[in-house]
Amino acid sequence: MIKKYFSNLNLAKKIILVFLLLFLASLTNSIFVNQIGYFIPLIILVYLSIIKKEKSFHKNGLELAFILFIAAEIISAILSVDQSSAFNNLLKRFLLIPIVYTIANAADDMEKAKLFFRVYIGAAFITMMVYIVLAYKHFIAQLYIIELKGPSPFQYVMTAGGLMSFTTIFFFALLVNEKTNKAKKAFYLLAFSISSIALFASYTRAAWLGALAGLLTIIIIKRQWLILIPGTVLVLTVMLFFNGESKIYKYVISNNNLKLTGVIETDGKVIRVIKDNDRLLVADYQNGVAVFENGKQTQRIETPTPATQVKRWIGNYFIA
Repeated sequence: MIKKYFSNLNLAKKIILVFLLLFLASLTNSIFVNQIGYFIPLIILVYLSIIKKEKSFHKNGLELAFILFIAAEIISAILSVDQSSAFNNLLKRFLLIPIVYTIANAADDMEKAKLFFRVYIGAAFITMMVYIVLAYKHFIAQLYIIELKGPSPFQYVMTAGGLMSFTTIFFFALLVNEKTNKAKKAFYLLAFSISSIALFASYTRAAWLGALAGLLTIIIIKRQWLILIPGTVLVLTVMLFFNGESKIYKYVISNNNLKLTGVIETDGKVIRVIKDNDRLLVADYQNGVAVFENGKQTQRIETPTPATQVKRWIGNYFIA
């Protein structure tokens, strides 16, 4: 399929096509490769527009939305307490907008658009299978408890989670919308299940909510009410029975072995614990600093922001 396109393209378009395929294949797994795949086609198109006077970018109806978005970002940056970081973020977001025009320029017919989508969805599917393996190792090592997020092999787990949510929605749409044979339906069901597991394993709640909103939109549009019932039951089950726990386990060393002597539950989320004579001082995150004596909480000191550290400062003074 790709060879067919290459035979009819000039050099510039061939380079753009190659790097955009690289961009789509790396969208869910490598920020570095992804940027190479995006910026090289963008630079070529800007060169063709300015130097060669070719019309590389065309209106697509989103211009007003982009202008309003950038205006809101500028106002936000001006009002920000950290203006240098805010304007840096503004520049990054502004440079991402041409993705829409670059892809639209290269996907100038339906077959190329389908090719782009297949490369993206196929690479994303493979990436999520790899991610599940890494998430299993993350789970076995109990790193979910410590880090409160999924593994980050692709640098930013929140970004990965957001991209997984899009892929999950796409597979669900293919499952409920495509009129095809049983083998393809089975594959779409498998792909949707794997992408859902990977999304759940990312432990990014913003991505979960985004995916849930997308799935509900598809269900409502397609009037698939029978899917809504088990889906609602599943969400309620997770909300009711999968609650977080925060515990301190006390051990003593006996005959070169550790022996569990007690468990203390806290109302917040234990981050740090220090011993002060017979007391335990706990940085209990959203619940501030908790003081325990003989296994019972005797005091709780509220803090204006989550407590992540508590330690002795000087004499009988402590710092949190």
